[in-house]
Amino acid sequence: MNTSLGVLRFEPPKKDHWNTLETRYDQEAKSWDKKLRRLGFCEGYRTLLAREKISVSKDRPIRIQDQGIGTGEASLALVESLFEQGVKNVDMIGVDISNEMLAYAQQKFEQRTIPFRGVKGNIESLPFQDGSIDIIISSHVLEHTQRPLKVLSESERVLAPDGTLILMMTRCNPITISIQKEWFVQCARSRKLSAVLKDFGLRDLRWPAYPSSPICNWLSFCCIARRG
Repeated sequence: MNTSLGVLRFEPPKKDHWNTLETRYDQEAKSWDKKLRRLGFCEGYRTLLAREKISVSKDRPIRIQDQGIGTGEASLALVESLFEQGVKNVDMIGVDISNEMLAYAQQKFEQRTIPFRGVKGNIESLPFQDGSIDIIISSHVLEHTQRPLKVLSESERVLAPDGTLILMMTRCNPITISIQKEWFVQCARSRKLSAVLKDFGLRDLRWPAYPSSPICNWLSFCCIARRG
């Protein structure tokens, strides 16, 4: 079993890490969508997920969990892509440490009459049954955690057999150094992450690029995998 993601830290983890992040994201929630649009991620999420067809059953509600949902842009793009594939019903669960972020996400899904449940919590310990989630999406969240392998272990636990994990992370490169310092994040190397995901029993790994945004590709990468 691999023991790390090949990450870089700029300072030791702080005891108040999660409290600091919660306060920061509560403060940023109101302007978060503007930041995402400016960097191209709102459109990037939509074009990437529209192109990548996620294999799911169309005969029953699909249970989706967004780990660190923020304002819900990535998971909303996912749901829209599933509707385009003919999926009729989804059950959306958003997990986040920020009440303000969860409120914005809930508003978006309610406006589109999509069932949504917000859960305030830490994704290192998920309050869900084993094998109960069809799709997990995690957009630029894993690098915030102090125990990323624990998060991946929890994801593998709650993911249904043949379920799908969609993981987006900050790249390791000189461009992202300022992001790492400002937002207390680590970064990941895709080659190391690939080995770690395989250790957790994930298979059919794909590494799709963002079709519409070079900036997104410089800052971030995406991995889509299925539980073996």
